[in-house]
Amino acid sequence: MNPGTLVALALVVAPVEPAKPVVENAQVAVWDVTWNGASTATRFDRDTIIVYLGSGTLETTGSDGVVQVAARKPGDVEFVPKGAARRRRVSSGESVRAILVEYRGASPPALANTSGLPDAFDRPGIVNVLQNADVNVWRYSWEPGKRTPMHFHARDVVVVFLADGVLRSTTPDGKSVLNPHTFGFSKFSPRGRIHYEELAEGQATAVLIELKSG
Repeated sequence: MNPGTLVALALVVAPVEPAKPVVENAQVAVWDVTWNGASTATRFDRDTIIVYLGSGTLETTGSDGVVQVAARKPGDVEFVPKGAARRRRVSSGESVRAILVEYRGASPPALANTSGLPDAFDRPGIVNVLQNADVNVWRYSWEPGKRTPMHFHARDVVVVFLADGVLRSTTPDGKSVLNPHTFGFSKFSPRGRIHYEELAEGQATAVLIELKSG
């Protein structure tokens, strides 16, 4: 990660108080941001997925002057197209935290699944909340005592967790690793992984942003 690059980018993509860089690579830039009662101008130079972590009512004014008011809650997902210029402020509640995932269009094509195992997406219990040319966005909760099927990840994924807990990931050779997470923790997971997951501690719900090739 190049901190200097992210700081410069924040003035264009996420000029909110505060804006924290989380991930930067050729495919995405991920920000942890908070909107408050102040009216803040934001220009999106690339297609962006917003995953809301807080509850509140956001008032959004487009470049055409049209005002839209939307009540948001943790786990809500919004797509903002490239070129959008908007002003946002929280009109109900003190602040609204969110994760912004800026898609840079450099994702490689999906890997061919020759494993004989099912793809990671779709899977039992998962919900597709958004789909377009850039991404498939899913919401999923891991349940106590119920592991996922062993599966193959054909595409890179950005994961945004909505709870505190620990997941156990086990590969076909039986090796396991514990992956702790906290509410709002976001990470980039590369394609090509084969594993199953189960809830080892706490809770686990996440928004999973599957990146398509640009």
